[in-house]
Amino acid sequence: MPLVGYGTRVYRGREREGTLTLLDAVRTALRAGCRLLDCSPDYGTQPEVGEALCQTFKAHETQRERLFIVSSLSIEVANHGDVSEVSTHVNESIQQLHCDYLDLLLLPYIMDEQRHIAAWKAMEVLLSEGVVRHIGVGGFPLSSLKALCEDPTLTCQPAVCQLEHHPFYRPDSLVEFCGERRIQLLANTPLGRPALSRPPGQNPLKEPLIEMSSTALECSPAQIALRWAVQQGVAVIPNSLCRTHILENADLHSFTLAPFRIEVLHEMAAVRNMSFTDGSSVRNGEERAPYTLEEIRAHGFVYDDGGTLIAPGSPYEYLQLTIDVFERLDLSDVPELALAPREIDGAFPGMDVEPIECDEEITNEQP
Repeated sequence: MPLVGYGTRVYRGREREGTLTLLDAVRTALRAGCRLLDCSPDYGTQPEVGEALCQTFKAHETQRERLFIVSSLSIEVANHGDVSEVSTHVNESIQQLHCDYLDLLLLPYIMDEQRHIAAWKAMEVLLSEGVVRHIGVGGFPLSSLKALCEDPTLTCQPAVCQLEHHPFYRPDSLVEFCGERRIQLLANTPLGRPALSRPPGQNPLKEPLIEMSSTALECSPAQIALRWAVQQGVAVIPNSLCRTHILENADLHSFTLAPFRIEVLHEMAAVRNMSFTDGSSVRNGEERAPYTLEEIRAHGFVYDDGGTLIAPGSPYEYLQLTIDVFERLDLSDVPELALAPREIDGAFPGMDVEPIECDEEITNEQP
């Protein structure tokens, strides 16, 4: 499974002047080297993606076998879980996308364990028939994923877990569980939906820590965020209709992040812990923080032994500030935050910085 892809979810009505059509955006991403395409009938864009693929194949720009095409069940079909309905639904997606099979079919989270099981069994039938090559889940919380993996009536576990994962949010328990089960992670919001974030404090790409690394490595903040995920083995599917952004997002092979930068972004995700749902912040650090960074510095606030920020005479439960990241890290061996140009040589042991090909194997193993 490729680690760098393109997401085809488009927010209709938000297109700006000068942006590409989705058809042209998909073709641009493919020409830039993306081999992973994330689709869904619920996006309403599969016919356009299919036309882009059809034109790409006719132009001999790539072959179907070199692509990894992902689609999912619609929420409605997943709720029913009927075998024949699932089969018809998936074949409609295949026809819309102008491909003979799907590399990956995802089951969306529907908040009903029994319906999960029914829909998964229908997907297992398609897997056995070769209509889909792998099956996985999307948006599942850890408890539901565990229940699915441990159900004795199922023949295989998910090969892939699509999840929210970006520098402001990293669900460590879910990531750890998937690692233990050898379930590949696929980040569907690797940039935190910056276009829909309102205040700058809710936009990971405006975070000073990311901007500093961006300046040091001479790349965009988005590339820093995406490389952080890819370097952990998490596949990314950013979506954009801007040609410049599409090309930047696909170019993650010419640099790597030093270990201390990975650690800094891990800590930032832990401190922020900000999940996004349809562009809205579930946990808004800036609104809940009792004081600004300037006020903390001016009034000399301190931490108690438990790590809680204490104002004179008043305890507060919450601190979500950039300075806290540094205070939780030991960066004594780092001479300065802006280290070396591109940090390629020896920066991350075992990390290959060659172009990422379609060689990340995923499997639907037995539970």
